[in-house]
Amino acid sequence: PWGYGNSLEWATSCPPPRHNFVSLPRIRSERPAFELHYPHMVERMRREAHVTSRDERAEITQTPSPAEVR
Repeated sequence: PWGYGNSLEWATSCPPPRHNFVSLPRIRSERPAFELHYPHMVERMRREAHVTSRDERAEITQTPSPAEVR
């Protein structure tokens, strides 16, 4: 999955070079390797994302599952 994985262990080559990363990558999301390999797609997804304010978010009520109730 090199080049297609989401986490940093997939962001380097196999076997990894001695230094692994020249500098520490800046982590901005749950998918840092995807951001490193596909920055053009990340920028497009950010532009297309719909961001709502706290007041506009729907309230989510979490109920326990039947297994948690027992």
